[in-house]
Amino acid sequence: MTYISTGTTYRVFDESLKTYDTLPVGTYRVSFSDMSGFFLTKIEDIGPGTEKVYGNHNERIDRILRSYNSFTRSLGVLLSGDKGMGKSLMVRLIAERVRNELEMPVILVDKDYDGISRFLDSLDEAFIIFDEFEKVFPAGREENRQNQFLGLFDGISTTKRIYMVTVNSLNNLSDYFVNRPGRFHYHIRFDYPNAASIREYLTDQVPNISTKNLDDAVLLSHSVNLNYDHLRALAFELSLGSDFRDIIGDLNIKRVEELRYLVQATFTNGDVITSIE
Repeated sequence: MTYISTGTTYRVFDESLKTYDTLPVGTYRVSFSDMSGFFLTKIEDIGPGTEKVYGNHNERIDRILRSYNSFTRSLGVLLSGDKGMGKSLMVRLIAERVRNELEMPVILVDKDYDGISRFLDSLDEAFIIFDEFEKVFPAGREENRQNQFLGLFDGISTTKRIYMVTVNSLNNLSDYFVNRPGRFHYHIRFDYPNAASIREYLTDQVPNISTKNLDDAVLLSHSVNLNYDHLRALAFELSLGSDFRDIIGDLNIKRVEELRYLVQATFTNGDVITSIE
């Protein structure tokens, strides 16, 4: 048996107990119990797998890792954009490289607990991920749960870390985070794929896709904001031999935002009336 003391309290553990000077490289989730307080649970490593990377993700990750190695303090990275835009893929890519190249553990924060900021600041060098930050830590009128991290993200701790925060809506993010490079040195915005990216993706996923189906997909993107989740569903149907116009009405890809029009009337006397409908 092994006996471990904390102050005047002694606890007994069996032979499965192991002790480490530093947290082993791996992926962990922050957990909490009323009996034992905060602890880390080891989970399966996150990574991109075999998914092809579109865009300049790798260039951005090179820049982030290069900056972190040059920094004398923690580095904050903010990823923003609508769902299905590639933020999660970016997180998985950098998590894999941090483990392999920097030999740092990856820690996932996906629940809010009182005192969690102090716990995170007690950890050694690590890559700490806050996914969908504004949902896990809402910025309500009565209580702003995001402000508890202001000191942590300031990077004044004696221990360097990488903090990566993903958000879907900047409107739900504290004003103390946006345009504050002292807290988040990088703010990477994920936009909807353009026509060239749509053609590249569908051609990769459906090698025998017809020019007509490609053109129809690009045409749809002019009226509906297509993200990579949409393109994945389209590619699946088209790979089965379906025609774009036969299946698009049944897919869960619809324009739901309200349409607004700017109407301007110019009269012969020079008067101009403008209205938004």
